[in-house]
Amino acid sequence: MESLATTFREEHHYAYFQAGYICSIVSLVTITITLFLLFLIRKRFFNFFYSLGVYLLIADLPIIVTSFHDPSNLDPSNTLYCNIIGPLRVYSNISVAVWNLLIIWTVFFTVKHNLVEEDLRIYLPRFLTLGYLFPWIFAIVPIFIVGYEKKFTSCWIGTSTHPWATQLINAACYWGIILLCLILVVIVSIWTVRFLLRFEIHEISGEFYALGLYPVVFILCNAADVFDRVYISFGAEAIVWIAYTHVVMRQLQGFFHGMVFMLNPRVRSEIVKMILCDKSADPKKVKSFTKEIHGAEFQKQLLHESDGFVHLSMQQPLPLENEVVISKYFKIRGSTHEAYSNSSQNSFLSDRA
Repeated sequence: MESLATTFREEHHYAYFQAGYICSIVSLVTITITLFLLFLIRKRFFNFFYSLGVYLLIADLPIIVTSFHDPSNLDPSNTLYCNIIGPLRVYSNISVAVWNLLIIWTVFFTVKHNLVEEDLRIYLPRFLTLGYLFPWIFAIVPIFIVGYEKKFTSCWIGTSTHPWATQLINAACYWGIILLCLILVVIVSIWTVRFLLRFEIHEISGEFYALGLYPVVFILCNAADVFDRVYISFGAEAIVWIAYTHVVMRQLQGFFHGMVFMLNPRVRSEIVKMILCDKSADPKKVKSFTKEIHGAEFQKQLLHESDGFVHLSMQQPLPLENEVVISKYFKIRGSTHEAYSNSSQNSFLSDRA
């Protein structure tokens, strides 16, 4: 099985490689800046959701760094190179798909059950296993069956003497997994929207909308990849604009993930405070409690005695009797006539350390 037609190889090889190369640089710079800024503000806020975002950014790195070298000039007998680079590329793509699914799953169950962060911390080892260890199975298996070889501008799963075997390996170890994750991400996203439609939403934070961009980015960046690989795996000639869309969107995936993270209002706010040397949000210096006085809720933020003052703010009570806090972290408030069991007023994405 040839991954791309010979004419496409000859006419578009250089441009195809350069497109992937430039997009990889953009993604790598974006991820580096994002991780550096997150490292600087990590003590101001950090919780389960932000950890998932960081894990996703890290999962993008192998597919990016392995795109800076064109293996087309390598000696065909040198199988070691592609048996190292190829699995890294397959691993990275599947890992990114799994982390996207875990993020949208986490959002859905947090909103539906209004979980506290402690409820989700017990899942962290499982999440790390699914996101970082599980994809290695699909990346390593092809080495022992058909191996990896040079495919146009990169290393990919090798070609078997039996076309059906090649199709099966590619489906089972790559595009079938990506396609399954795409379908599940869409399904869980629909579940989230359908759940929220049960309520008349009165308020929702920008952070929730930022999270909603993750499945959008995942679908946009991987739809062309899956279509291209399925299409050519059955011997069809590559469609030029699909092939270019495939490489550009795949290699820009890290850029989009970094931008989604930076679009989070809380992240932007903390970066601005860091730049302005505003330490008011430092969790080591702030303690808070609430007290109800004459029907109104007051919140005090007590700073260390050396700071010499106390800040007092008032929060108005909920205006409707049947209004519920669907998610404290996302500040989603709504009302419904349905019975809604709210076991906890704190989301696992709450601001608590």
